[in-house]
Amino acid sequence: MNQAVYKYLWSTFGQQPGYWVGFGAGLAQSITGRIGLAIFQASIVAAVARGDAAGARRWILWYLAVGIIGLFLRFLRDAVGNLAENKVYTRLMVTYYERLVAKDLSFYRDHQTGYLAGAYRQHLDSAMNFVRLFRGEIQQTVVLLVMPMAVLLVLAWPVGLTVLAVVLIQIVYVLWASKLTQPYRSITHEVYRRVSGLVADDVTNIVAFKSSGAAQQSRDRMTALAQEEKAAYTQRRLLLARLETPRDAITFIGASIALWLAVQSGSDSLGSVGLLVLVIVYMVQIYNAVQGIPSVVEQHDDLVSKLYPTLEYMTHKFEDVHDDVHPVALPRSGGAIVFDRVNFAYRTPAGQRVPVFKDLNLIVAAGEQVGIVGLSGAGKSTLASLLMRFDDIDSGSIEVDGVDIRKVAQIDLRQRMAYVPQEPLLFHRSIRENIVYFRPGATQNDIEKKQPKQPMPVSLLRDCLMATRPWWGAWSQTQWRPEAAYSVGAVYPQRR
Repeated sequence: MNQAVYKYLWSTFGQQPGYWVGFGAGLAQSITGRIGLAIFQASIVAAVARGDAAGARRWILWYLAVGIIGLFLRFLRDAVGNLAENKVYTRLMVTYYERLVAKDLSFYRDHQTGYLAGAYRQHLDSAMNFVRLFRGEIQQTVVLLVMPMAVLLVLAWPVGLTVLAVVLIQIVYVLWASKLTQPYRSITHEVYRRVSGLVADDVTNIVAFKSSGAAQQSRDRMTALAQEEKAAYTQRRLLLARLETPRDAITFIGASIALWLAVQSGSDSLGSVGLLVLVIVYMVQIYNAVQGIPSVVEQHDDLVSKLYPTLEYMTHKFEDVHDDVHPVALPRSGGAIVFDRVNFAYRTPAGQRVPVFKDLNLIVAAGEQVGIVGLSGAGKSTLASLLMRFDDIDSGSIEVDGVDIRKVAQIDLRQRMAYVPQEPLLFHRSIRENIVYFRPGATQNDIEKKQPKQPMPVSLLRDCLMATRPWWGAWSQTQWRPEAAYSVGAVYPQRR
């Protein structure tokens, strides 16, 4: 899981030179600000302890100069790093959107669309937060753990070895604790996905939700999910609380040993007083870094858990309906439609086949209006879906004006069709944008011409359906039953 996320971030943010400029500036700022300034502070104290006022003043000037350089490096880190990250973020916004809407319709049938919409921002924000975590807290934590230890190994190796032992024990301990809490983290993210889908379904279908009178059942489902999430969080937090006490004890014992050795040391590299000051400052830094390791690891694991499930959406997986290598154009003629021995079956997520059509033959001549009526699940919407090539047939062919639709680019095919789904659709945009969705360049005059003067009477709609019954085959032997559950789907080839 981690390797897949690292590889993805390397192929996106890692290929942006500005990111590494910001990373390098941040690394230099951490070393000078956290490590160098501490050495200057210890040198100032050592000089004062020796009565060397001139030497102390020189160290103060060095302290000031390095501090100003650190401020410049921090500005460079934030300015260049953020610009590079925002550039990649903007590109990923478009790329992820393109890949998400390019998936086959079967992908959306098998996934909760509410979660997919939320996963869009989850992917982008998690990727951005991850790279910022890497050049921020992770980088600073590594510097605070490694550099003081290296300096102390040079100045007083017993102290340095003690610090090294504390750091290694803490790293192993934190990684072990993270592994123990990973199952609970996976549970909370799965509950998050299900909650997002439940809320999106109810809000998106709010009319059906309210009219069903099933609000209490939905509330019970949400309560059960909330309790499941609470239980996972509680167990995870209790486990972390039990693990933190031994970890803190290790840190206190290690710090005490290091200070004891510093006091006993007779080294005069910076003077015994200066060494003691340096050890104290470094141990405070190391202690803070060690205390922050669990938080950094938790943020890391949390972002990995959020980012990893969305990586497959950035690939061409779930895109099995492909355009021909050399697509042809549909002739601008009448729009005759021929289904020739079409076989088609849906595939379930488990890989099972659900047959819908077997050796289906259908001819719609140019200019004819054909209505297909049947009970829900009879295949009416599937017929329209195949004509729009939302799914590919298993065998046979579908032709429009003698051209197999598999040889036509999907966008060209669909631009030649006027598709009216049975579910009412309304984009979360202005009324005008909804009206001109298929004709973005339409003028106000074009819009006004398209508005119906009055709604179609129900009686006229019934007459239209009854008038088309010769095209329904066995319909002539079937009585009209208004109480039956019928739905009508329609796709009209149009000249453009």
